[in-house]
Formats: sequence, C-alpha cells, structure tokens
Amino acid sequence: MEPQPQKETSSLQPHASIVRVAAKALVDKNIPVVEYGQQVQWRRGDPVALLMGKHNVVIIRLPKGEYGIAAAASSAGDMVRTFPNIRIGLMLSDIVVSAPHNEKGGLFQYDFGKTIQDQEFRSTGFLDQPPGLLRAAMGDIEAKSCEAVCGDDESKLIVRPDRNDEEDNLAIHYGLIASANQLMKDALVRDRLFAEKDVLCFEMEAAGLMNHFPCVVTRGICDYSDSHKNKEWQGYAAMAAAAYTKDLLSHIPPNKVEVEKKISGILFVG
Repeated sequence: MEPQPQKETSSLQPHASIVRVAAKALVDKNIPVVEYGQQVQWRRGDPVALLMGKHNVVIIRLPKGEYGIAAAASSAGDMVRTFPNIRIGLMLSDIVVSAPHNEKGGLFQYDFGKTIQDQEFRSTGFLDQPPGLLRAAMGDIEAKSCEAVCGDDESKLIVRPDRNDEEDNLAIHYGLIASANQLMKDALVRDRLFAEKDVLCFEMEAAGLMNHFPCVVTRGICDYSDSHKNKEWQGYAAMAAAAYTKDLLSHIPPNKVEVEKKISGILFVG
C-alpha cells in the first residue's frame, strides 16, 4: 500500500535523524515511501508515511544541517501542503511535555537579543494551547500513572532515600518549555528562567509553529542545558519521547482526529 496524502491525519516532527529513527522503531506498520513531486513540490526533508496504532501518521524531519525556528516553520508548511488532511501535530526531540501553565499555552519563546539593561528577559510569545483532543489524552496518561503509584492514603506515605541506578526509571513532567534560535549553554541564564518562568527545559524549533500549528511538544532530556553539552544520551531521550508519543496517540480515537480542523486550513487562510 502506498501512502495517500489525503488519508494522513497526524504528524510527528522529529528535529534530528536520531529522533526519527526512534519514532520509526515504534510504528506498527511501515508504508512504502513514494515521491510526491508530481503532486506537491516537497522542498525540505523527506516524509515517511506509516501506521501507529490506528492512526495514519506522517514523520518528517528538518533537512540535514538546518535547525531553529524558521526551518521548523518552513517544514511544517511544506508538510501540510503535501498532506492536506493533517489535523494534529506532535513535535519530538532527542520527557518534558508542553502543557498549559499559569494560563499560558505550554511553550514560551524567549529571545537572547531582547534583553534590557538589568538583564531581564522579555518573552516574545507563547504557543497556543495544544488541541483539546491532545490535552485530554495527556490527562488520561497522567491520571493512569497517578492511580498506579500515588494512592490517596496519607498514612502510607514513606520517606525514601535517593533512587539508585536501578530505580532511576523514566519520569514524565508536564509544564512550560522555552524555545529560541540558540542553544541554551548558560547555567546562570537557565536557572534564572526556571526561577522566573518555571521553565522545565529548552529547545530550538517549536516556536516556529507558534500560534497557528495545533500541536503538543514532547522533549526528551539529554543534557543539563549548560556548557557541558554532549550527545551521549540523545538516543535514550529520543526513544523516551517517541514511546510517550505512541502512548499518547493510543488514547485518541481516530474518528475524533478526523473531526478536528485541518491544519492546512489554519495555516493558509487568506
């Protein structure tokens, strides 16, 4: 079966090849890739159509060597031109999940160039809230986890020592993600944004989709956002983000996705 652009309703947007490999490893059925050049001019990246659970999904990535807000926005535009029926998007990275926080949409854009004399940062925008369909599925996952591990009997609370390596399992955090065109490598700035904005992690692409592209951002944690950056944990982080995304999609009935607005109609109005 060849992928049919009119049938794909969900998109995954990994920012790097390693993240795309992780996402493809968790699919339930690969659909052979064909060239869409005769239908729509595809200028950036290379799309992969597949089945994840009961959802028709398209995976794209940024072209090699391209990063940042503008590249992400351009790839998103090309994707919805090729696959006009896409209704929801999920951005993956190398697990913090963007979620509404303090009446904000879940993703905070800051700009290194817009500092003032007292070194305070001015936010340049917030991502709109993820679609209600995705937020409901996120709530289901969060509640399912809490039911399993939290309980409601305070008398059973136990003070535990720090976890050892064997107990250090994956944790999912929901909250504010900061996005800019530059890597965060300054621990002092990182800590200040955490203190002032409750930022949980930093990334470089999602702000390119702000305000118009309905999506949720899933970011794996692979470093400390300071000067000691390396790629040692990128593979683990990528697989964690992809696994969460597959679980998220499993909580969304395909027929509910089909009644959502098409992203192409949102991006290209007028």
